[in-house]
Amino acid sequence: MKALRIVNIALAITAVLGFLYHFFVDDLPIPINGLFLYVSVMFVSLGLEKLGESRASLQGLLYVLMGMTAAVVVVIREVFL
Repeated sequence: MKALRIVNIALAITAVLGFLYHFFVDDLPIPINGLFLYVSVMFVSLGLEKLGESRASLQGLLYVLMGMTAAVVVVIREVFL
């Protein structure tokens, strides 16, 4: 679980640095679907970390469910629309 915590911290730092760069330096040419997929990966990894801390964590299950739902929506939107 320590490795997953490090990955989550790295994802959060990357998101904050991207936000700061986008709004204060220059526009980032990242498509909106890429951002949604990034956020869904963040939610899934955070949920897995919460599930690892306690077995019956409703919060962890909700994070994983929300992240997987967002990922499925992005994939369906890319493939079918």
